[in-house]
Amino acid sequence: MSRIDKIICVKNISPNYALSECLFKKVCASYGAVFCINMVQLEDGLGYALCEFMDRKNAENAFNNLNGLELDGHVLKVAWAKEAKKYSSEWKRRI
Repeated sequence: MSRIDKIICVKNISPNYALSECLFKKVCASYGAVFCINMVQLEDGLGYALCEFMDRKNAENAFNNLNGLELDGHVLKVAWAKEAKKYSSEWKRRI
């Protein structure tokens, strides 16, 4: 299993959470052990996060529970990093 198989891309994150990596990491950690997280805030104030979990099982749990979850008035959209090419290529440059 490659490293990318444990990374999810969470989009449509509220500005309140996009400004606080620590706060959003707590949300993700409630679904499994997080190895690292990288957040980006977009021009419109919303953000996205690339979350790498310690194992695939934790990543799947987060994927299933975060996708469609309303957080601070915004419905989260989750994709596997390998399916979100735009995000995964940026992630690879940062790690």
